[in-house]
Amino acid sequence: RRNPENEELIYNYMIDQVSQGSQTISTSELKSEFVETTTMSKDTFHRKLNNLIESGKIVREGIGGYKILKSEEDDVEGRF
Repeated sequence: RRNPENEELIYNYMIDQVSQGSQTISTSELKSEFVETTTMSKDTFHRKLNNLIESGKIVREGIGGYKILKSEEDDVEGRF
């Protein structure tokens, strides 16, 4: 069973951060947004990050950072 809702939340949050000037988004920033607010569990959070990496939407950037990959298939805003 796959529910892309949490992936969409993470990806769209990252899009918003990039539009505000961030090039990379730290794991701690993402955790404080999604895990500490109980939007999702820590395990779900890490699974969804890995799904986004596997689908080619984001890439791990160094230790504890993530970066969005631009794609021609993305719509104008780059959202799901």
